[in-house]
Amino acid sequence: METFFVDVPKANGTSKPDKVEIFIGLFTPGKENAIKRNDLTQKCVEAGLINPDAVDKDRVMRKLLERAKLDYNIKITNDGDGEGYYIPTPKESMQLARNNKREDKKAVSIFRNNKGNKALSEDYKAGRLNE
Repeated sequence: METFFVDVPKANGTSKPDKVEIFIGLFTPGKENAIKRNDLTQKCVEAGLINPDAVDKDRVMRKLLERAKLDYNIKITNDGDGEGYYIPTPKESMQLARNNKREDKKAVSIFRNNKGNKALSEDYKAGRLNE
């Protein structure tokens, strides 16, 4: 019987905490705990998630929010009423349904408004229109 050895590298460093996980920790479920956009950006700066010298701190915060929603599947919402971002609880199901309807309308509107541009692009590609 033959014996084989495999070198397995050992990690010697320490792992960095994930920025998105720290970001998610800034939220407490419930609309009563909603965080306004400016306050959330400031909390991100204080937590070291955003460089204080960043040109557009709000954009960086929104990227963290997007990653939390997509990569971590965290349900963070904003009712559009100026109260801020929050993680909905079952008692906010009516507001969540309204928010979902509003977001669906926004998505449909974006696709509808882009329909003409797509058609024009296809016409140019197919050579149906010349300058």
